[in-house]
Order: sequence, then C-alpha cells, then structure tokens
Amino acid sequence: MTNRVRPSIIELLQFVEAYLLLGIARGCVVFLPFRHVALLLGREGEEVSSYRGAMREDIKRAIERSAHRTPWRSNCLAQSLTATWMMRRRGHHVTTYLGVRRDESGAIIAHSWTIAGQAFMTGKRGYELYTVTKMFSTHTK
Repeated sequence: MTNRVRPSIIELLQFVEAYLLLGIARGCVVFLPFRHVALLLGREGEEVSSYRGAMREDIKRAIERSAHRTPWRSNCLAQSLTATWMMRRRGHHVTTYLGVRRDESGAIIAHSWTIAGQAFMTGKRGYELYTVTKMFSTHTK
C-alpha cells in the first residue's frame, strides 16, 4: 500500500495552468514564425543576474508534471514559454537561453532553458552541451 500525499488545491490549479499554457505555447511554436515566438520570451540580449523572492519550485514542479502528461510534444521551448508566462504573471523575472550544438552526424540540435537567478526552471538536462545563441529576459529596466 502506497502512502501518497494528495495535492493541494493550489498545486492542482498550478498544474492546470501549466497544462493549458503548454498547449498554447506548443501552438505558438508550431504555428508562429520564430521572430514572433521570440517576442513572447521577453527582451532580447538581456539577462537577469539576480532573483529576489523565494524560488518558485512549485511552478517548476507544475511545468514538469504537466509536460509529461500532455498528448502533444511539450518540448523545451514550449516549457520555456510556459515558465516565462507563469513567472511573469507572478511578478518574477527570468532569463531564457537558446542554444545549439551538433549531434554525431553533424545535424544542428537546438535547446532552450529558463533560469530564475541561478536556479533552473526548465531545460537543465544537458544545457552545458549547447552554445548560447540568444538570450531573452522578462526584466525591464
């Protein structure tokens, strides 16, 4: 017999929010030109070096749990968009990085990851293998 803890109503609402935003983000990734998707990530070329406030592990967890349960492909860019939107809605700033690398056959592979201060919100696995090509921040001066 497993001893599972039931999620709180807040966790359920965050899960639903992340799930719905992942769907919207996936639609943006599939149907919009990248220049429009980039605008949704924030201001290009800026980086948020500090993060004020408690780390939003709850947001990170909601995105991870939702991404594994969507019937569509919730790739790294869709997750980065979702993290950006959820954190921005709560008044927090994040930086999203876009990077590329080559696989064994020489094909280019892209990846995105989103960070709040020094803490990863999305895309941590393997990020160090990629060369950063662009960065976007929700921070406004």
